[in-house]
Amino acid sequence: MKDAAVAQAAVLTIDAGNAVAKVSPTLYGLMTEEINYSYEGGLYGELVQDRTFLSSRSDTQNWVPVPQGTARGTVARDTTTGPSTALPASLKITVEQADAKDAYGLRNGGWWGVPVRGNTTYVASVWAKGDASAVGGAAVRVSLIADDSGKVLASYLLPALTTEWGPYFFTMKTGAIAKVTAKNSIVVSVARPGTVWVQELSVFRRRTRIAGPTAIAPI
Repeated sequence: MKDAAVAQAAVLTIDAGNAVAKVSPTLYGLMTEEINYSYEGGLYGELVQDRTFLSSRSDTQNWVPVPQGTARGTVARDTTTGPSTALPASLKITVEQADAKDAYGLRNGGWWGVPVRGNTTYVASVWAKGDASAVGGAAVRVSLIADDSGKVLASYLLPALTTEWGPYFFTMKTGAIAKVTAKNSIVVSVARPGTVWVQELSVFRRRTRIAGPTAIAPI
């Protein structure tokens, strides 16, 4: 009897034309809860935490100022300008003193760190603009940097900004890395005096499929 019960195949019959319970039309599927960055920074492979620079009341909770050497500047949330009417705010970086050697920037620690792999391409994008002092040449750089050593693992120097909001798409390629670790940061640095506004900075490892230019269309 036991062997016969095991061998018997189970049959599931679904009658799609017979609704036995009402379901809200706004419930489209399985509901899950975001815990411990399991979605953004996890299943959704965004490496930047707070890519709109607006996730908290503190301007520098996720974006920590990192003046290098003699560089000086300030960071503030600007609610008067953004890349779209739906996203009218941005982060304003005012650089008083900086040069190619000593840049002023911001560090993002990702989601409990930024995992960086060797010989890997990272796809990135950002919206940015500058004032008259900042647009005279290419001065804004996005980098992946090792926390322990300060070594630049990969970076990209944006083309010269304009005084109007514009999207910038780029890739960063790492070289050989002996050990994969999350002890890294994403740094946005400015290497000349002036004011720069940034919004929607995004960094993905290339294996993640995104929708191209529309992926950073301002909200």
